[in-house]
Amino acid sequence: MKENVSRKLGITVKALRLKAKQLAVVAKEKETVRRKLVVTAQALRLKAKQLAATAKEKETVRRKLVVTANALRLKAKQLATIAKEKEYIRRKLALTAEKLSLKAEELAISIVEKKAILASIGDAVMACDKDGKVILFNRKAVEMTGFSAKEVIGKHYNQ
Repeated sequence: MKENVSRKLGITVKALRLKAKQLAVVAKEKETVRRKLVVTAQALRLKAKQLAATAKEKETVRRKLVVTANALRLKAKQLATIAKEKEYIRRKLALTAEKLSLKAEELAISIVEKKAILASIGDAVMACDKDGKVILFNRKAVEMTGFSAKEVIGKHYNQ
């Protein structure tokens, strides 16, 4: 029986040595995996820091974009107000231009009428501006003085 026990113990020892070798191989494999995990963890920590830095930069950019967007909204409101003001002024100018055009037409008609009246008067007529320059010299004035209207108009009346 001792022999039998001894033999069984020998087999058990061999089995244990084999198991120990297998466990040593597994332990080496596990150590290799652990080392790879450590390297991966370090790489992930580095990547996390990089991502945090990138996130911080992007947040800074986002905040700047928000500020810029707000400034652009304000500028757009200001420009809309200016555009309304300019449109109001444009309309007033168009109305004024139309009124001036009508006045110019009325003045042109009035000038033609007055020239016709002055030309048809049987008397000599000479008109001067505030500086004394002749601005009108009718046909009777030409006949009476012997000067043509072209010679007199634009000159001082006492020349």
